[in-house]
Amino acid sequence: MLTLRVVYPESFSRLQLLLRLFFGWLYIALPHMVLLFFVLIWVKLLWLYTTFYILLKGEYPERPKHFILGTMRWLTRVHLTTYNLRDDYPTFGVHKEVDYLDLELSNEEMPNRLTVLVRFLLSGLILFPHLFIWFFRNFWSGILTFLAFWVVLFTGKYPYNWYEFNIGTLRWLLRVLGYQLYLFNAYPPFTGKE
Repeated sequence: MLTLRVVYPESFSRLQLLLRLFFGWLYIALPHMVLLFFVLIWVKLLWLYTTFYILLKGEYPERPKHFILGTMRWLTRVHLTTYNLRDDYPTFGVHKEVDYLDLELSNEEMPNRLTVLVRFLLSGLILFPHLFIWFFRNFWSGILTFLAFWVVLFTGKYPYNWYEFNIGTLRWLLRVLGYQLYLFNAYPPFTGKE
């Protein structure tokens, strides 16, 4: 299963918060998304390659696995900053590590060829229940993000329970994505908890 742990920051910068509000699209989202666009195309090609590699050899190729996990870490860093869950500027790159983020595969196992074939052929149908429920959770998470903006602006603190809920929303989505990318065999749970 995919595990995500993010260190909760004790305080937030109000200046950084305002800069992200007005200019975050320019100095955070735009440069990262331009590069990630091409990286995600490569991930899609790796996913196709990995599908047939697993079906033929019964194992996950190591280099694509590390690249895909690195891309997920990069996307997570950008998400944390753009959704005001971190003040840090997200580092560029697939192979970058940061001390506040831990996104790892636990209990690595050999992929099951039959489930890989089913996931490849019926991915939308299999993941629809998750995405349907997650949509409503993400809506609520958006409301909490909006409210947390004002709390952080006036107090410099992000309410811990709201922070954990928003991290859980991201964790849920990453698990669904990891399942679709064959990083683990078990169907992801309908929760954002660790």
